[in-house]
Amino acid sequence: MAVTEVWTYINSHTPSGAIQGVGHGMLKTVNNKEIAIAKGYGRGLPEAGKIKCPTAQLYSTNSTGRLAFLKDVVGFSDWQVDNSGNYSYKMWQFK
Repeated sequence: MAVTEVWTYINSHTPSGAIQGVGHGMLKTVNNKEIAIAKGYGRGLPEAGKIKCPTAQLYSTNSTGRLAFLKDVVGFSDWQVDNSGNYSYKMWQFK
């Protein structure tokens, strides 16, 4: 399924060097008919030009279509963000 995903995170640095943050995300279908929102929490350490960060996300949606599976989902993921802001992640649903 093709979706557009946008996140905004506010990060802070701990005295130990960890980076922790809280973020808000939005996923929408390409035709803009369905939207899901999310709130994320994460903490990671910088290493070799990137940050690896385990996170937890809380999803919600009123969708009854293709994004309906995100209704009240709790996800755990492993994010990687590089110095240019490019990211990738893999998420697992908590059941």
